[in-house]
Amino acid sequence: MDRQAELRPQAIALCQGNNQLSYSELRVRSNQLAHFLQSRGLGRGKFVGIYIDRSLEMGIGLLGIMKSGATYVPLYPSFPAERLKFMITDAGIEYIVSTTRLASAIPTLNVEVLKLDTLYEQLTTLPIDSPEVTPLPEAPVYLIYTSGSTGNPKGVMVPHSAFVNFLLSMQISPGIKASDRLLAVTTISFDISGLELYLPLITGASIRLLTRREARNGKILNQLTESGEIAIMQATPTTWQMMLNLRWQGHPNLKVLVGGEAFPPALAKRMIGKCAEIWNMYGPTETTIWSTLAPITDAKISIGVPIHNTRIYILDNNEIGIGGKGLALGYKDRPQLNAEKFVDSQIAGERIYRTGDMGRIDESGKLHFLGCIDHQVKVNGFRIETGEIEAHIDEYEGVQQSLVTVKSYSSDDSRLVAYVVPQLHATPDMVGLWKQVWTNAHSDESAVYDPTFNYSGYNNSFTGKPMPEAEMREWGQNTLKRIRALNPTQVLEVGCGTGILLFGLAENIRRYVGTDISPAALSYIRKQLDRDSELSSKVELHHQSAHNLPNMESGTFDVIIINSVVQYFPSIDYLENVIKQLIPLLCSHGSIFIGDVRNLLLLNNFHQKLLSTATSETVNDQQIQQSMSKEEELVISPEWFLALKKAIPAIPEVHIVPRFGHFENEFPCYRYDVIISMNSRSNQIVEWNHWMQENWTKTRLTQMLQEQATVLALAAVQNSLIVPDSDRAIKPADCFDLGETYNYRVYVSWANSDETGVFDVVFFKNDRALWQSRESRGYSTASP
Repeated sequence: MDRQAELRPQAIALCQGNNQLSYSELRVRSNQLAHFLQSRGLGRGKFVGIYIDRSLEMGIGLLGIMKSGATYVPLYPSFPAERLKFMITDAGIEYIVSTTRLASAIPTLNVEVLKLDTLYEQLTTLPIDSPEVTPLPEAPVYLIYTSGSTGNPKGVMVPHSAFVNFLLSMQISPGIKASDRLLAVTTISFDISGLELYLPLITGASIRLLTRREARNGKILNQLTESGEIAIMQATPTTWQMMLNLRWQGHPNLKVLVGGEAFPPALAKRMIGKCAEIWNMYGPTETTIWSTLAPITDAKISIGVPIHNTRIYILDNNEIGIGGKGLALGYKDRPQLNAEKFVDSQIAGERIYRTGDMGRIDESGKLHFLGCIDHQVKVNGFRIETGEIEAHIDEYEGVQQSLVTVKSYSSDDSRLVAYVVPQLHATPDMVGLWKQVWTNAHSDESAVYDPTFNYSGYNNSFTGKPMPEAEMREWGQNTLKRIRALNPTQVLEVGCGTGILLFGLAENIRRYVGTDISPAALSYIRKQLDRDSELSSKVELHHQSAHNLPNMESGTFDVIIINSVVQYFPSIDYLENVIKQLIPLLCSHGSIFIGDVRNLLLLNNFHQKLLSTATSETVNDQQIQQSMSKEEELVISPEWFLALKKAIPAIPEVHIVPRFGHFENEFPCYRYDVIISMNSRSNQIVEWNHWMQENWTKTRLTQMLQEQATVLALAAVQNSLIVPDSDRAIKPADCFDLGETYNYRVYVSWANSDETGVFDVVFFKNDRALWQSRESRGYSTASP
């Protein structure tokens, strides 16, 4: 790495967002940290923890510890406190490299926390050359903890020699060039991150380091890998599957590395042709990241051949054994486990690691993964491979995934049990379930004061009580305002319920067709229509489910409404099929309004608030996850609707708009509206201002509007509904109020939102065409 800094000192080594480090800067700052650590007595034989976010400082910290001669131990901030305590104690860590922001979260133990941000001035006074005392080849470069069968993780010690052998082999195949940029997405607690962080640096290439949030966002991964900026990306099959589910298109110059899990042939089929190369990688942590690799050109999946200085053996029971220079030193302070897993083979004449995986070598010399030995079970004296049973179950229609295991009912009664995840498509039972729920909800008219505004069945999730009328009135008026902006004249409403929107819109339209699965709801509407013959002549009602609409002529409607209904749909596939059925019914300038969609990005925050409302005690992550697991409704990320433009080419525009209102209930906090428009309008290019990076506040925004700016566009505005204690935050309703006060037309979008509910907003002084949103630079559109 130092050699590359000498060859290309000003080349970018590491970048994140708008921040970057050149090779020269990275070398100097890591050397200075190494000198500082050595001044504290840290070096060969010492274990140093690193508890830090995915940032440029993380790169400096890792290299600094390595150059000091010490061994780094990844302590990821998302780890539970008890796991961190065990790792710190087990490794004998005395010092942890971190930052001021994270230091308070480190478990209270007898360790000293070195905060890089507060040490910056002190470090700049230290020598910039590499320390004279360097690591030994046989010394561990990192100690990384993996899951253990005893319940406690076990620490694997990987020596510098094994790590260097791995990196030099990867340089050759799959290969990397100095002109390449690698997209780093993997947490440092997962050993495969070693390829992402160090392979580019020994080559002179650059690293695009994503934050933890970015690395989990399929939309961002797709945008970057489709842009041509990224030459190499490594990820698990799960991540590639997520990207494909969001309509990933790939890039002809992209090199894809797949590993960490078995590579399903079906996934390979979908990926082939979308990129330059696909490589399947295999190897356990104990043999230094990847031990074999295979180029994938068709759905015939193998894990290939060994990397350099690595040998593969097929042992008893078809177990894969691995020998060569990649072997770890062993598990820290686990002599018995080391004796079981790292064995001296007289036949092979070397030390071999027993992987616990099964494999076979075909006639061409390629290794094939056959599953884990742990998946072999014995029932009634018969040895059974559960993977084989799972493969047969997975062939059944309606099965997405299965898991087979053994369950013991008594000492002499063990049985095979299969768990099945069904395919995510509509089932009559699910639709029927919600039909019964809403029939019951709409049958009681005793509490209805305004027959044209019957909101029975709407309860507050946090209190369990019916929503107050004032809050529901605001919800209804804001919904009607958005629909009226679409200029409806001929309307189809799927899931019309008791007619809240029908009675609010029907007076000014020519035709209104409403469908619902609840006979009680439709009966209620008919009863009200009997009192108004003129309105009744405009309205048609049908007792139909969303996926089984009555026959209607194509191009009939200018507005189709699905409001506060999709959360009761049985699956995302069901929703997509419904939208596909509705598109042909729209006229050339028509729109589909999908209202009150629950936001998946904010589901964690929603359940945290739900639990906090019910108790005065602190709510932990485990309780939140348990609460989320009980969800019965469909909760959707906004990016899914944006991906519809790729899935359904007939859709030219999709707008994602947060609900708004002054009552801080679940509607404006956690829900959004979607407008699918068939009329692609010309857009105006605007110059974006980043709310957080440029220190915007509500006061500054108000001042700018008072000065009568023609156009003002703000990106990633902090949302006070989700981050209530921040003086920098503002809510969408405040933006609309400011627009009304200073005579601006306001456009708000959640298309680029995240787990904190940030939104984009544009203020126009006159009523011009829609603004060109951040979608034109790889993001997505907004709507009034």
